[in-house]
Amino acid sequence: PYKAFFIAGGSSGGKMLLARIDNTGSEVWDTVITAGFNVDLTDISYTGNGTLLAVGTASADLSDQGTTGLIFIRFDTTGHVIERKEITETEFISAEKVFVDGQGNIFLALTRQAEGAKAIASVAKYNSDIQELWETELYNNPNFASAARGLALDGTGNVYVTGRTEASRESGTLDNSFLASLDPSGSVRWNRYFENANTGADLVFNDNLLLMLNRNCFVINMADPDDGADAGVVRIFDACDSYDTDAIGSGLDLYYGGNILVGGKKGDSFYLAVKPVAP
Repeated sequence: PYKAFFIAGGSSGGKMLLARIDNTGSEVWDTVITAGFNVDLTDISYTGNGTLLAVGTASADLSDQGTTGLIFIRFDTTGHVIERKEITETEFISAEKVFVDGQGNIFLALTRQAEGAKAIASVAKYNSDIQELWETELYNNPNFASAARGLALDGTGNVYVTGRTEASRESGTLDNSFLASLDPSGSVRWNRYFENANTGADLVFNDNLLLMLNRNCFVINMADPDDGADAGVVRIFDACDSYDTDAIGSGLDLYYGGNILVGGKKGDSFYLAVKPVAP
């Protein structure tokens, strides 16, 4: 939300969709931007002074596509495009989350996949001119796939990223949600695994704790930002099986009165829930 209205990003027919929606739910404007590749999703970060940055890419769940890339659109709240930059990749790439810090640096939670290889989760940092400063792979074992989904920064420049990675089991592999931290130079500080049969979807800080939303069953893990130590679990449902569920979480935020707000879908319906931050 931006003051009295919302700026939303998405996809329409493989193109980037940007829209402004007022607090009554009415559309004020929308614009569709064509890239040289399919845009399945768009994430937006507010950059200050009435401007925003949108990054559009393929979805990490659709890695069988052809040409992929990143499209960066800097725009204002009237829908005027200030800057556009498009980066086409020879291998598959997806950016599920964008975060812009106070200096204008751009951080992306990325998933890359070379032809015939497993997907790899990584984190990249760009400067305000959209020039890459560094990129760090989080997992590079060729036998196991991984994908980055959510990203957050603390006040000292440390980066936190969540997503999924495969783990070995008797019948093959099983997805696990992970939470990792990198220092301002892109070196990995620590890496932790949390929920079986799950994927980390979003991150938010609550005082001295880091809250990680899992996609399946809206499970929320709490962790110590210093070392990733487990600090408890918040469950939205009393009974929910992550191995087989139609409750899929996508967004996490803090709400009034020390509560958390989660959003996603349950079955064929949108789903919102508010719950206290308590293990």
